[in-house]
Amino acid sequence: FTVGGTISNGSDVVLNAPNDQMMVVTDVLLTMSTNNCSSNVEFTDSNGTSLSHFKLMSFNHLGTYRAAQSEPSSVQHAFNSGIAIGTNVSLTLTETGSCNVAYTLSGYYAQP
Repeated sequence: FTVGGTISNGSDVVLNAPNDQMMVVTDVLLTMSTNNCSSNVEFTDSNGTSLSHFKLMSFNHLGTYRAAQSEPSSVQHAFNSGIAIGTNVSLTLTETGSCNVAYTLSGYYAQP
């Protein structure tokens, strides 16, 4: 499976495991295009368990003698074993920071 979209300062259910199979997220890609922003992205299951947490940031600093800017950060990660989502369980992605985060998740279905 593969799922993607964008999220900003909210929560979205992005995956729903069927009643006869688990889902295992093996790859995560998170990017943001907003400058001067700090984003927290959390994956939780429908039981309320936190499964992962990522932080993205980009800052502009205008000082008296100089200006500095960091590029918007991104996360591209391939898990060795993946994030398991049990049967009849959903995965919710939550973003705080209003940073307009784009996400792509991929993985596979597995027998419980």
